[in-house]
Amino acid sequence: MPSSTLASVAFLVCTASLFTIAAAAGDDPSSCYARDATGTVITYRPCDPTCPTFDNYTTGSAYERSLRSLLSEVPANATPTGFFKGTAGSGPEDTLFALATCQADLPPAQCRRCLQSASANLTGYCPHSKTVMAAYVGCMLCYSDQPFFGVADTGLLFYDGVADADILGRDQAAFSRVRTALFEVLRAAAAASPTLAAVGNLTYNGTHRLYGLSQCTEDLAGAECSRCLVDMATYLPAPGARPGPDDVPWKEGASAKAYSCYIRYDLRPFYVSDIALLSPTAISPLSPPTTTTSKGNRIKAGVVIAIVLGIVVIFLLSILIVYLWRKARATKYAEKDDDAASVLFDLPTLRKATGDFAEENKLGHGGFGAVYKGSLPNGREIAVKRLDKASNQGIQQLRNELISVAKLRHNNLAKLIGVCLKGQEKLLVYEYMPNRSLDTFLFEAGRRKLLDWGARHNIIHGTARGLLYLHEDSQIKSYIETSRRATSCWTLA
Repeated sequence: MPSSTLASVAFLVCTASLFTIAAAAGDDPSSCYARDATGTVITYRPCDPTCPTFDNYTTGSAYERSLRSLLSEVPANATPTGFFKGTAGSGPEDTLFALATCQADLPPAQCRRCLQSASANLTGYCPHSKTVMAAYVGCMLCYSDQPFFGVADTGLLFYDGVADADILGRDQAAFSRVRTALFEVLRAAAAASPTLAAVGNLTYNGTHRLYGLSQCTEDLAGAECSRCLVDMATYLPAPGARPGPDDVPWKEGASAKAYSCYIRYDLRPFYVSDIALLSPTAISPLSPPTTTTSKGNRIKAGVVIAIVLGIVVIFLLSILIVYLWRKARATKYAEKDDDAASVLFDLPTLRKATGDFAEENKLGHGGFGAVYKGSLPNGREIAVKRLDKASNQGIQQLRNELISVAKLRHNNLAKLIGVCLKGQEKLLVYEYMPNRSLDTFLFEAGRRKLLDWGARHNIIHGTARGLLYLHEDSQIKSYIETSRRATSCWTLA
């Protein structure tokens, strides 16, 4: 859903600072909740929420009234699985969108308590912010004046080793194979479930069972849920490797969480919610299930395996067909966005891509700031717009450009690939246009010869298509202003 992805860029950009959260238990878990004398959690607090200040509402405004009204509905109107999605307001000044969910391994009573705490205290931690994303230990709450439903946010928030015992090096390969097989089936089952959650188990090491949970927020389509779960599985440790953000050793149980999905595994049962439990027979075994030498038994076992694998293949093909059908219904001007999962870039990646913003890579300088050419590790060339730190209107310019690009999607317009916010650095990443500006061909004698009449006709036709889109089909009103020079023409949004 490319258009939906860019429509939420202005919201996703506010989450960049949250990618520095490595593990809920590793930072300071006591700051995320308060317990009573019995050890029961009585109050949940947001773990380092994101509260941007460049787009605020005022006390007593229509937006504040809509926000307080919608947040008050969260605990009472959440589904039995702890999910809430709602909107409020009737106009551009007071419309907002909110989403909340609980982890499926959180007991129902604690889920209600977490949602009650979030809806009651989040505005106190983020006063006057129109766009807020906050992760709690067990639940999360997000709201914004921009729509963001249906787009998976796969950035890692927490990685937690929930079990004390380690998996020894000699057992890691076998453990990893079982875990991979388990999560592959749970991913497909969760994507097809009405609640977008599934649990199950597989035999590990002959005598143990490995239990797993896969869950997505219920605003996602099956394909987006599946994509999010695939990304989460990449954060799990590989055999012989250290597992990631906190460099913790292999554990018998661990969990990984993003805003849009959550996975967990353990050698002990941990299911507490009413989630459909997959039968162990519905999960493909890793090896032949029989040790008998009977030819008849081996044939029967092979038939069972073939039937189970056939069902899984048909199920996955069904998901693929539904996904392709949904994409076919997209607007005729929308393009497939292969980089939807990477709209947020980290600063070290962009520094390396541009040679630390080297002068020889500088393409130009405008009102927003300097533009640099860069190359990503996969070889893709990009153009990076770097906001001038001394700009007084930089934040407003960044916001206006994000909103404009999010609403203008056309084959003849340069595509926004991603954004980066880190401290004082604010950058926009566009596709690189190797031919640069048209005037370099029109007014340079050596290059003018490259434009025959066929090429000029194609340029005129493409320009006309872009103008038609701006006038007739774009989401925002546009007009064309021309100067007295016949060669001067530009668009103003």
